[in-house]
Amino acid sequence: MSPSEKEDRVDARHTSKQGYEPLCSREDASAISIDAGLSAELVDLYFRYIHVASHNVFHRPSFTAAVQNGTIPKILFFGAAALCARFSTHASLADIDPRTRGRPYAQETERLLDLHDSSLTTIQACMLLGHISAVEGEPATESVFFSIACRMALILDLPNAAAATPLQRELNLRVWWSIVATDTWSSSALNIQRAISPQGDDTTIPMPMDERTFIGLQPDDEYEDTDEDQNGAVRSLSQPTSKTLQRPHFPKHSLIAQMIKLNQVLYRITCMNADVAAGRMQAVALEPTISSLSVCLDDWSGSLPPDMRNTPANLAYWAKLGFGRIFVILHLNYNYAAQLLFYQFLHWNQDADADGVDAYSSPSTTTAPPIAFASLYAQKCTSHAAALCALVYNARRHPDTDVSYSLVGHMLVIASTVQIYTLLFSADEDAIAAARDRLERNFEIITTLRQYWPCVDASLGRLRAFQNACLRCKEQSFQLDRWMLRFVLDYGQAIQNREEMDVTDEEGGIFHAGDLKI
Repeated sequence: MSPSEKEDRVDARHTSKQGYEPLCSREDASAISIDAGLSAELVDLYFRYIHVASHNVFHRPSFTAAVQNGTIPKILFFGAAALCARFSTHASLADIDPRTRGRPYAQETERLLDLHDSSLTTIQACMLLGHISAVEGEPATESVFFSIACRMALILDLPNAAAATPLQRELNLRVWWSIVATDTWSSSALNIQRAISPQGDDTTIPMPMDERTFIGLQPDDEYEDTDEDQNGAVRSLSQPTSKTLQRPHFPKHSLIAQMIKLNQVLYRITCMNADVAAGRMQAVALEPTISSLSVCLDDWSGSLPPDMRNTPANLAYWAKLGFGRIFVILHLNYNYAAQLLFYQFLHWNQDADADGVDAYSSPSTTTAPPIAFASLYAQKCTSHAAALCALVYNARRHPDTDVSYSLVGHMLVIASTVQIYTLLFSADEDAIAAARDRLERNFEIITTLRQYWPCVDASLGRLRAFQNACLRCKEQSFQLDRWMLRFVLDYGQAIQNREEMDVTDEEGGIFHAGDLKI
């Protein structure tokens, strides 16, 4: 390949079908001026705090190079800047509230969006705009942008689309799986159907390669020119094969692939919780379902390679490689998923503690057989909540592992309610002291996050609403009804007091917490 052909290929990877305006354009219609020093800082901040934590749609070396040479589509740069400007220490932004610094960039990103341009660039831009809407506390707009990204990815058949280079092929796969993961979280929060059907049983779409291999890909890397089929005949390669990609379908040493596998279990957990909250699952079906999902989580954790397990040594190892935050996010998601799975047993276990009987044998559930594992599952919930908190605390001690993305606020709110459970119902003085300490530290971290992310206001509001519910009736505070389902899943907007939802549910019908039969 000649040098000119290589240069054309490098530029082409950031060129959409209709042609989005590059960052450095002869005819610059943008109202925002670009400062080279600020641009470099924003790129670093984006990949430090935003990328992977929220989505995984870029290749850092090529993105950075494209910003430096001015070929990055302006819509992508402004979209990234809108999310990370809040962390900037640049003098030009010093007098602007960190929560609002990104809004001019966000407005420009939305202005530049061209829905007539069906391309990877448009999909990436919609993912950025969706996350911008999420952190601004606009879940409906968030869902619209994510839905556009989903539909366009389906139209382009993104995971199977022709790709000129191995890097482009890998980007297509990463964007696809990022869309699937985002669709899971966003649709669960709004209690709506997913825009893309679950891909758990789809063995035709490879998962992302390991991070070290991905970061080392070059824009001008080529596929092998020829290959031999099983009969020894030579054929040309227009698409990657297992040989040219040199990876298994599921690369165990890929942190992102492990995150995708975990996300498939999380989706099943949210579906189960929705069925319980709506009264669609009886206790006779609940216990084996919980047991099966618990085994899935245990199998996932147990199958991790030794260097991916949650230990201080592994945290230091991945931080040294530059992937410490991905490692932390992976295990935060694991403990969060386990919290969601076992959370409802806090209610059943405190009933058992109070009455001396199994809560499933109470008068309200006389038709259901007793479940012997309420105490065990409640203990698992408290253990995973403690592990989640400890992971956040440890990560924040080191600049290479600090996680300051908005969803951490939501995770800590849910973990904090588990600490409230311990304060209300435990007789263990050591456990009570530890829970009180976690509550204080969590509140400090959430308050710090609130300085950057408007949506964390809603997280604090939900925590206050939960505390109010505990003051009114602590015995029913942890019951998995529709209010609680929204509380644990809806990370983007405020929630009304529990008694208000007891009167009228979200579908406009009459719903009472006492109607829930499990």
